[in-house]
Amino acid sequence: MCNLKVSMRLLSVLYLVFHSTILLSQIGFNRTYDQNGGAEVGKVILANDSSFLVAASILDSSFSVSILLERMDLFGGVLKSMVLRKDSHDLRLLGLKSLIQTQDGNYLISGGIENRATSTRRGLLIKFSQELDTIWLKTYQLGSHMVEFGPILELPNGDIVTTGYYVSSINTNPEILFSKFSSTGEIKWFQTLGTSNSEVGFSLSPTFDGGFYIGAQVERTSSFDKDPYLLKIDSTGAVEWDTIFGGSMADGPAIVTTTLTGKSLVATHFADSTSGNITFYGKPWILEFNELGEVVWQKKYGRNLRGEPSAIQQHLDSTISIVGNYQDGNPSESIVGWVAKTTQNGEMLWEVQFVPNPGSADNGNSYLRGLALISNKSIAVCGFTQPSTGQDLWVAKLDSNGCYDPNRNCWVSTEEYTEIPEGTFKMWPNPAKDRVWISLPEQPMAGTLRFFSITGQQLREESISKSDPREVGLTIQDWAPGMYLVRWEPLEGPTMEGKILVETR
Repeated sequence: MCNLKVSMRLLSVLYLVFHSTILLSQIGFNRTYDQNGGAEVGKVILANDSSFLVAASILDSSFSVSILLERMDLFGGVLKSMVLRKDSHDLRLLGLKSLIQTQDGNYLISGGIENRATSTRRGLLIKFSQELDTIWLKTYQLGSHMVEFGPILELPNGDIVTTGYYVSSINTNPEILFSKFSSTGEIKWFQTLGTSNSEVGFSLSPTFDGGFYIGAQVERTSSFDKDPYLLKIDSTGAVEWDTIFGGSMADGPAIVTTTLTGKSLVATHFADSTSGNITFYGKPWILEFNELGEVVWQKKYGRNLRGEPSAIQQHLDSTISIVGNYQDGNPSESIVGWVAKTTQNGEMLWEVQFVPNPGSADNGNSYLRGLALISNKSIAVCGFTQPSTGQDLWVAKLDSNGCYDPNRNCWVSTEEYTEIPEGTFKMWPNPAKDRVWISLPEQPMAGTLRFFSITGQQLREESISKSDPREVGLTIQDWAPGMYLVRWEPLEGPTMEGKILVETR
C-alpha cells in the first residue's frame, strides 16, 4: 500500500511537471536584444533540448561584421551567447545566411567572407559545438572570383549541401551554386545552374526522391525586371525541371519548402505597382507546385504597399506559417513584422502585423527573417528592428493564434483581393466563452454564415433569410478553446470574414 501511495504521488508529480511544461511552452514573448551595433538577418531554430538557437549578423560603426549566436530558453531568456569576429586588415565577414542543427547535436552556419584587397569573395562554413565553441571554420574559393553560400542542409549520411551564387570572373553574371561537402567540411564537388541571365539561390529544400528544390531569383535585363525561379534537381545536382514565373516588374525571390506530400511550396512577393521604387511594391504571393513543376494553386494577399515574405513552413496539421515584412499606406510609414497562417490550400486563417515594442514611438522599421516551428501550437520568429539608437536583434514566440500575449486580441482578419468595409461585420464578445453574437450588414439580404476550425474544417453553417434579424446569437459551449474563422457569404455582394477567439473556460 505504501508503494502504491508513492507511485501515485510520483505519477501526480510527473503529471504536474508535464502539464506545467505544456502550459509554459505555450507562453509567448516579444523581445529585443541591444547589440551595441547593427543586428541584421536573423535565423532561429528549435534545438533538440527544446531551447532556441538564434543567429544574427552584427555590423559595428566601422562596418566590421561579426556573427552572433545566442541560446535562449522558451521565455526568451539568454542562456549563453557567443560572438565570432573574423576581421583582419584584408578579410571581412559578409554575415550569416543559414543556421541548422546537425545530427550530432552541434550547429552549422553558412555565409561568405570578403578579401578587401582583391575584392574577391569566398564561401564560408562554420561548425559550432552545443556549447557554442568553434569546431571548425573553412572558406572556399572554388576557382571563382566570388562565391557566397546561402541555405544549407545535412543529408542522412552526414554530408552537407548548400546553394548560393558563383561568379566565375569579373564582369560576368552570378550563377546559382550547388555544392556538396563531407561532414567535416571537405568539398566533394560543386556545379553551377541556371540560365544565361543573372541568378542567385535563396532557398533549398529536400525532395522525397533524394533530390532538392532550389528557390532562386533571376534578373533579366535590369534590376527592375526580376522573377522568382524554382528548380528541381536530383542528388547529383542535375536539373530535372525549372520554371520562371512572375510579372513584368521586380518580383521577389522564391522561398521554397517541401510540403507533407512532397510538393514544393513557394513564398515570394508580386510587384504590382509602377509608382515609386517598384523593387519594394507588391503583395505576398504563395504558390504550390506539384512534382512536375506545375502550379497546383496560388494566392496573392492584401493590397498593401509592401509585402515581402522571407520564410515559409508547413505544420504537421498541414496549415502553413509565413513570416516577412508589411508596410501599409504611403512609403513614409514604418515597415512592421508580418506573420500569417493559412490552410493547406492557401486560404488565410489569420495574419498579424506587430512591432517589438508596442506603444513605443521609436520602433523604426522592423523586419522578420527567420521562422521555427515549435509545435502546432506555436512558432518562433526573429529578425531585427531599427530604433534611433541602432539596430537590435528581435525575437518573438507566438501561439497558434498569432499572439505573443494571450490577453491581447492581436490578430487581423484579411481576405484575398478584398478589403472588408469597416463596421459591417461585428462579433462580440471577442474573445468569447459560451455564446457569441454576430452583427450582419444593415442591408437586408439572404446568405450563409459558415464556421471553420483553424485547420479549415467546416464546423457549422447557418442559413440567413432577408427577414431574419441582423444580429445572430450562437451557442459555442461545445467548441474547444482556440481561433475560429467566421465567413458571411451573401447571395449578393462580397464575402466577408472575421475571427472569433474561444477562451479557456
